[in-house]
Amino acid sequence: MSTTDNAVSEIAIITVNHKTAPEVSDGTISPAVLQEWEDQCRAFFSKRKIPEADEVREIVTSNCFKKDRIKHWIKVNRDKLLQPDYKFDTLLASLRKLFLVADWDQDILREVINAK
Repeated sequence: MSTTDNAVSEIAIITVNHKTAPEVSDGTISPAVLQEWEDQCRAFFSKRKIPEADEVREIVTSNCFKKDRIKHWIKVNRDKLLQPDYKFDTLLASLRKLFLVADWDQDILREVINAK
C-alpha cells in the first residue's frame, strides 16, 4: 500500500441512510468532511421534519460519530448539549474549534487566495 492509499483510508467518511442522523466514521475529520456532514444533517432534519429545538438531541442520541475523542466529548458534555437553547450551529462551531486542525480556516483562505 502506498502512502497515498494509507492517507485516503484514514479520512473519515459519512454514511447516510435517511432513517437516522448521518454517521461520521473514525478517521481524520477535515473541513470538507464536516461540511458534508452538516449538509447531510440539514437534509435529514428537513426530510424527517425534526424541529430546530430537537436537532442537537437527534445528533447526541444517535451516536453518529465513531471517533473516540468526539464520542467522549459528547458524553462528557451531554447535559449541556441537550439544553433546549443549545443549537445545531453552536454544536458545529464547537466541533470545528475542538476537532479540526488549528487554523484550518486560514489554510482554506490561503488556498483560495493563491489559486490561479
